[in-house]
Amino acid sequence: MRIHGLRLLSFMALYWQLCSAAVHPENRLADTCNRPCGRSVCGSFIETLTCSELIKIDCRCTGCCTESFSASKMPAALLSHESAVPSLRQLSELPVPAAPPPSPQPADILSENTSYELRQALSPAANDTAIIYLREGTQVALTEPLFIDGFNASIVSDGTGSTIDGQGYTRIFHVRNGGRLFLRNIRLMNGRLPNQTDANVSAHGGAVLVEGAGSSLELYNSVISDCFARSANGNGGGVAAVSGASLDMVNCFVTSCECDGLGGGVYAEDTLSMQMSGCEVSACVAGDRGGGVLVAGATALLTAVSAVNCSARLGAGLYAFTGSAVSLHGCSAVGCVSVTNYAGIATTYARLFATDCLVADCQSGGFAGSFNAFASFVEIDNCRVERCSGSGSPGPFAYLSSTFLIRSTVFSSLFLVNNYGFWIGPSSNLTMFDCRVDGSVTGKEASLAVLGFCELFDTVFTDCSAGAAAGAIIANGPGSVLVVHRGAFRRCAAVAGGGAVFVSGGSAVFHGVAFERCTSEASGGAIWIASDGQATFEADGELPCAFVECACDTLGGAVFVQRGSIRMSEATFSRCVLRLSAGYGGGEGGAADLAGVRFEECEASSSGGGICVLSGKANLDR
Repeated sequence: MRIHGLRLLSFMALYWQLCSAAVHPENRLADTCNRPCGRSVCGSFIETLTCSELIKIDCRCTGCCTESFSASKMPAALLSHESAVPSLRQLSELPVPAAPPPSPQPADILSENTSYELRQALSPAANDTAIIYLREGTQVALTEPLFIDGFNASIVSDGTGSTIDGQGYTRIFHVRNGGRLFLRNIRLMNGRLPNQTDANVSAHGGAVLVEGAGSSLELYNSVISDCFARSANGNGGGVAAVSGASLDMVNCFVTSCECDGLGGGVYAEDTLSMQMSGCEVSACVAGDRGGGVLVAGATALLTAVSAVNCSARLGAGLYAFTGSAVSLHGCSAVGCVSVTNYAGIATTYARLFATDCLVADCQSGGFAGSFNAFASFVEIDNCRVERCSGSGSPGPFAYLSSTFLIRSTVFSSLFLVNNYGFWIGPSSNLTMFDCRVDGSVTGKEASLAVLGFCELFDTVFTDCSAGAAAGAIIANGPGSVLVVHRGAFRRCAAVAGGGAVFVSGGSAVFHGVAFERCTSEASGGAIWIASDGQATFEADGELPCAFVECACDTLGGAVFVQRGSIRMSEATFSRCVLRLSAGYGGGEGGAADLAGVRFEECEASSSGGGICVLSGKANLDR
């Protein structure tokens, strides 16, 4: 192994004494002049290198150096014996006196299989830094882990990079006790932490484990592949950062990594900091949660990070777990699959902020094909959710007093076998601004189920359909509240009633909302009110609620009130149609209070081309 370092200058003790006289007493401090500089001390370079030149070779000699040289400042003894002053070239050729070495110099690893040499270079002895350069294409095969134990290490390569291979026998790196590891252009592969029961051996990190306060891992332009953490508590199939450590990954790939616990690709728990930028985590698997990336009890920033084709029992893509606060910017979860719930981006007892993100083609075996919030706060801005599916709720799923705040986001082509595209549970909240829900298809009821509180501003539902009731929204249960400001429901359809909205036992308020060409194969082409549900329709300034070309096959081409009530002012019904003659069905006690409502060209072959109030009463004003 060849060792290359900065070949620094040195002087004999007598020459240093003579030169030190050239420095003004105020600029010459004994402690500074004795400060190490390369293989000598700062005082050795007083008349050969300026302060700025010393800084360039990483010597901090302020107080024992000069900014520029002047002959008038040279000692008379040196001026009269110029030949005694060695040149820089001569000085570089002087023998270097024995002295404790400074930080280790860069090591050039030459051989094809260099595990012994690499391990030796990472034995810091009295030094605190190891800087190692691996030639392009170098292959390092390991049978036991490399420890970065309380010192700093940098391993870099160029071109196509170099590989360190755990051969399926061992974890590759363990960083601990304040150690710091920097990797650039390195591929880590076949790291494996086997199933073991030794309580003294951490079960985390198939390729790299970084743990403890002050410990850190920085990965740049590197790849981690085919690594495993095998044990019931094994977290982080690729990388695990825990217990106060720091993790920073830039332009990295993590692929085909697995663990039996949390975080198939990357796992961060109780870290001091966690950042990823420009990374892709693909085809990673977690036996429990977080197939791609899982963050627990930490603050994390992920920018342009993708989880692709990852899987887990819960939370297949990106997961903000207990006690974490995670910010996602330009991130994506694509093609991720959960065995039970939470396929795309998940939160549990956490806070999540997602901006300019994409969740696409994710599939949940249960709820939440895209976003979920379990006792969490989730803010989504300018994102897209496309073609996600599940047996329930491929859209956002909020449970246990959770909150969603969503802006300028598009949900398109959501598909689910059973109920509800979105699900907002009891005591949970959803607020949406300037959003779109396009082409959501449910096997049973509703693209959006509200059991808690939901408020929508300028949000549009288009071409949404349900195999049962409520093509777009159901407000279900006495505690459910739906408030809609402006916005529209366009071409929404339901088989069992309420082509756009079904209010069942809850309450709904619509301000200046348009219902356009919504249809039902039963009653209420646009709206169905039942089970003591209540609905209010009001103008938003000069913008009234409007029902245009809505239709159904039984009762209420636009609105059907069955054992519920509506209050409507300044609304219009245009060309709404009851298409077929049919029986009234059951129900009683409907009520309507209408003021300033206009009906234009509405038709009915039986009852209620515009509004049908079944077995109840209606008050009409203006």
